[in-house]
Amino acid sequence: MADESIVAWEPVDAASATGAGTEEEAGAMARSKPAVPPDAITAERRLAPRTRPTPRPADDREDAAGASGATGASGATGAEAAGVNVGPGTDGDGSGAESGAGDQESCGCMLHVLRARAESVLRRHRAARPTMPAMPRPDLDALARPSGTFAMLALDQRESLRTIVAERTRRNVDAVTDDELRAFKVAAARELTPFASAVLLDADFGLDPVLDAHALAAGCGLIVAADALVQAPGGPVEETDLDDRVTAALAGGAGAAALKLLVLWRADEAAGVVDLARRFVSRCRSAGLLAVLEPVVRPPRQGSTDAESFDREAAILDAAEALGSLGADLYKAEVPFRGRGEAAAITAGCRELGERIRGPWVVLSQGVDLDAFPLAVEAACRGGASGFLAGRAIWTDSIGEGGGGALAERLAAVARPRLEALGGLVDRVGRPWREAPGAVP
Repeated sequence: MADESIVAWEPVDAASATGAGTEEEAGAMARSKPAVPPDAITAERRLAPRTRPTPRPADDREDAAGASGATGASGATGAEAAGVNVGPGTDGDGSGAESGAGDQESCGCMLHVLRARAESVLRRHRAARPTMPAMPRPDLDALARPSGTFAMLALDQRESLRTIVAERTRRNVDAVTDDELRAFKVAAARELTPFASAVLLDADFGLDPVLDAHALAAGCGLIVAADALVQAPGGPVEETDLDDRVTAALAGGAGAAALKLLVLWRADEAAGVVDLARRFVSRCRSAGLLAVLEPVVRPPRQGSTDAESFDREAAILDAAEALGSLGADLYKAEVPFRGRGEAAAITAGCRELGERIRGPWVVLSQGVDLDAFPLAVEAACRGGASGFLAGRAIWTDSIGEGGGGALAERLAAVARPRLEALGGLVDRVGRPWREAPGAVP
């Protein structure tokens, strides 16, 4: 059974991952997360945002000292903290050195005046203090190639990946472990992200393992899947919703530029899908992140669900009409006709699709035969697409028996040249995202 597993997940050793030579150096450089297998960590711990405490600005520390000075343990008044001279004959709390009633009344008046002066100084200090500018929201260059097109790698599959691994290693779905999914994503990210303009990772099996293994190439943009999927092992996705675990802090701590949401378009549930997409775009705007929207069409729940009677091409256009103008920064569309047939027909279908999206868009590879995907990408780009965000058509045939070494060899020999070639293709025929109608620079 060991040979059937694609690879076993191994924890990252801090010293070896960072190059630290001693235990103390490793401890200083390692991440705060303990090096233990993910199944020993709670879901909440795995999804905890990677944020470091922000040093408190010196101005704030000074304000705090001045505001608390009147009652501080040192006995200094707020006036002293603000640099106001309390004058002779007065102690730090404003009471006179003499105990006479007149002196007490005089000192009380003096204390009132001094405190008023101190508050005035502090108010002027706060007003003059510069405010930190808000971090600018990224644009799509954060995910694009220098040409302005996209060659993006999808590694956010969850139960779908488990099914693929089971089929490619000739096992039951239940025999494929979570650690195998994590290990595949780490291996694929390490080998392929140097040639991808961006990578899409999920928070369940991809984000933490890839970042902990330092497998994300410098210069490769990061997209985090923000969708919670209802999907039985071996089956298709049945429902999607926003994953409340994927917060702005989580994405920002990971260095992500964008979030992605998969929605299932059904004609009889259109209002609910539009509402979900609107909420997603609003969440991304509030978080200062780009929004990547991925509609996938399904037959209606009500009425006939016969595959032959369902008009997939019309549904793709209907989804684009309803969702393409909701403000998502990038629209991820299914390839018309699943990339089959004459290239001219695919290109014409893509032009019609682009008229409804009214913004930059790319194609996904689901439903397209692996060998047909390059021609489908070219036809889509000639019809107005700016590239692709794909997974299955790039790495599926790299999965197989033989363990982690064999997986790495297949990724290097098969998937990497394929991704490199696709990147060159979109550079030649893809539309730069800034030239798309409705693009927001």
